Amino acid sequence: MRRLLLVCALASGFAADAVAWDGDQLYKACEGGGTSIACLAYVAGIMDRNTSDAAQASNFLRIYAKRFPGIPETPRNYFKLMACRAQIPPGTTYGQAADIVARYLRDHPGEGSADGSELVDRALGGAFPCSAP
Repeated sequence: MRRLLLVCALASGFAADAVAWDGDQLYKACEGGGTSIACLAYVAGIMDRNTSDAAQASNFLRIYAKRFPGIPETPRNYFKLMACRAQIPPGTTYGQAADIVARYLRDHPGEGSADGSELVDRALGGAFPCSAP
């Protein structure tokens, strides 16, 4: 499904820029709701990046805990919290996430100059906040 979304986005002509989207570009892609291919593909890509980052942080923490078993829990908890951008419940679809992002962009029109990926993180983090480690 992820590959299909990416292929559709590339074929539609929305992607292909090497420059990251800002909030205005993301708003244009998502202004009809989270159903546009470009909006879905962008949100799916950010969600996948976040999953990868969290997995890398988890691996780092496992190595850290083995190497430095006497270190207090506080630094470990800090890294766990920093690795979490949103605690998205299992079963949440890309479409649901894209709808959340579209709604966030409509509700926060003054954030157009922000980085698009940061806005996705804010939207999903607001909807699905990380629990304390």
